[in-house]
Amino acid sequence: MTAPRSPAAQGRFHIVYSLHLLKNGLIFCLVPLLQALLRWDLPSLYGVLQQEALILLALVAVSLFLWRRTGWRQYPDRLEMHSGLVLHRARVLRRSELAVVEIARNPFLKLLGAARVTLYGCRSRQTVTLYLTRRDAAALADALLPPPRKAPLFKPVGAQRLSFVMVSANLISTALLLMVSLRQTEELLGAAVTLPLRDNLTRLEQLVEQVVPTGVAWLFTAAFVLWGASLAVSLLRTVGFSVACSGGVILCHGGFLLHTERRILASAVSACYLRVTPVARLLRRYPVYLTAGAYHASDVPVLVYKKGQTDLLGALMPGFVPPSGASENRIGRSAPVFFWKSGLCLAFSLAVTGVSVWQLPAVTGLLAIPCLLSAAALLVAAEGYRLEGAARTPGRVLTVQYSRAFTRHWVCVFTPDVNLTLFASPFAQAVGRCNLTVCLPCGSRMRVRSVNRYRAAHLPLDE
Repeated sequence: MTAPRSPAAQGRFHIVYSLHLLKNGLIFCLVPLLQALLRWDLPSLYGVLQQEALILLALVAVSLFLWRRTGWRQYPDRLEMHSGLVLHRARVLRRSELAVVEIARNPFLKLLGAARVTLYGCRSRQTVTLYLTRRDAAALADALLPPPRKAPLFKPVGAQRLSFVMVSANLISTALLLMVSLRQTEELLGAAVTLPLRDNLTRLEQLVEQVVPTGVAWLFTAAFVLWGASLAVSLLRTVGFSVACSGGVILCHGGFLLHTERRILASAVSACYLRVTPVARLLRRYPVYLTAGAYHASDVPVLVYKKGQTDLLGALMPGFVPPSGASENRIGRSAPVFFWKSGLCLAFSLAVTGVSVWQLPAVTGLLAIPCLLSAAALLVAAEGYRLEGAARTPGRVLTVQYSRAFTRHWVCVFTPDVNLTLFASPFAQAVGRCNLTVCLPCGSRMRVRSVNRYRAAHLPLDE
C-alpha cells in the first residue's frame, strides 16, 4: 500500500478572507441603521446601534471561525482547497488543467499584505479565487507556472506608451463606472459632496459654449470629461506594464493602484483577438488580447500590433495569422443583414434633422451628431459586408473576422474546443447562406453574418 504523499506547501487563507465573508452581513446590518438616520430618531438610533453591534460581533466571530476552517494544500500534480463548518467543501484543481494564474493587489490588499489569486482552468467556468499573503501568492504562482527568465518582449515607453494608453482606454466602461460611483456617493454622503464637481462641469460647459452651439456644448463637455477619465484609468492600469515569454509561459504585469500579474500557459491559449477601434484606426496601432480556457480579460491588451510588424506577435504567439482581406465570396450575401440597423438610424436622424432646419434651427447642430454617428456605423457595416467571414488557414488556425458597432474584430482561434452554431432563415437557406456563431471555452461568442452555409458546416474542427 502506497503511503499518501505529503504536500509540497500548505497554509491558511489570509485573514482578509474573513472580511470577504463578512461583507454581505455588513450590508444587511447597514439597512436598519440608514433607516433610523433618515428618520433622525435618536432613541431608535441608539437601540439600533446596540443591536447592530451585537450582530456585528456575532458575524465577526462566525467569520473568524470559518476562516480557521479554510486552507489549501499544494501537491506536485494538484492544488486542494477546503472550507466549510458543518458542510465541508473541497475543490481540486489539477496542474494539467491550469491555464492562467492571476495575482491582483489593490490598495486595500497592499495595506494588509494580502493578494487575490485567481486560477483559471482549461475548461469553461473553471475558476478558483484565493486570498493569500503576498509571499504565499508568489510562491504558489512560481510553483504552478514558473515566470519567464528572458527579457520582456514588449515594454511600452515614450510614444509607444502613449499609443498603448490610448488604445487601452475604454470610454463606455469608464462612463458606467463614473455614473455608478457618483450615484453611490450621493446616496451615502448626500448631494452636497458632488456639488463642487457639478459646478466645475457647468463652468467647463459655459467655456465650451463660446466655441460650439449651446445644445452641443454639454455633449462635448461630457465626451471630453469621460475621455479624460478613461485615459487616466488606462494610464494607471498600464504603469510599468511589460510582457515576457519563455518556457511556455506568458507573463503580463503592471498597474499602479491595482497591480495585476497574469501568467498564461502558452499552450492553453485558445484565441488571440485584434480589435480595430476608431482610436486604433487613427493611430494605426491595434490592441491585442488573449483568451485561455476560462480566462478572458479585456481590461488591458497584452501588446499593440502595427501593420507589417508581425515579429513581436509571432514571437508571442507563433500560430498568429496577420489580418488579411476578404475570406468570403460576396455573391449571394444579404445586404439587409448588415445595413438595416445603421441604415434606419441614419434615415431617421436625417429626417429629424431636415425637419429641424425650418422648425427648430437651434437644435440642428445637436441633431447633426447622431447623423455623423449613424454614418460612421454605416461605413463599418459596409466594411463588415466586404470582410466578414470565417476560414481555416493551412496552419490549422481558424480565423474569424466580424464587426460590431464601430469596431472590427480579427480573431485567431487556436483550440479545436469550440462550439459552432449555424442559423439560417428560409430566405438565407434559399441562397445557401447562414449566420455562424463561434463560442470559445471562456464563453465569448463571435457571430459572423451571412456566410456560405456549406463552408460553415464543413469547417474542420480537428487537426
